[in-house]
Amino acid sequence: MPHLPLAALAASAALLAAAPQIAAQTAPQPQAETATPDPAPAWSAGQGNDGRQQFARITQPPHRLTYLCQRGGPDMLVIEGMSGRVENLRLRIDDQPQALRFMQHGPRRTAPAQLGSPLIRAMFSGKILTVQDDAGSASFALDGAQPAMRQAMGRCLRRR
Repeated sequence: MPHLPLAALAASAALLAAAPQIAAQTAPQPQAETATPDPAPAWSAGQGNDGRQQFARITQPPHRLTYLCQRGGPDMLVIEGMSGRVENLRLRIDDQPQALRFMQHGPRRTAPAQLGSPLIRAMFSGKILTVQDDAGSASFALDGAQPAMRQAMGRCLRRR
């Protein structure tokens, strides 16, 4: 059996001692699972169960923002998921306050949203609608609001 010089033995011992660290550095690393992000909430339009109401809405759980129109009734903006006092509810579009007075109907907050009103014009041209009360806030993207709201409005106008 050949004899290795003492220096070679020391180098081999150092290499063996470092082997676990080297292996850990060069071993294939497990790939982290890439989570598929949840799709951004989108506006949708539809018809209420009774057929009289038309709506455009976006849901950002636990909140929902709905434009609602109906034959023989006023057009309304409906906010669900806010738990503060209705008199403290404020609405802003792109950080611009909107002069609205909300009413409470059970868990819903409602305000008039007449066709052609400053509110509707701001929703059509804005980016973000934010509601805030004394218990919290919610923000809704307005991208896609105009086509969904126009669809609901068109159905309501044909029925009036």
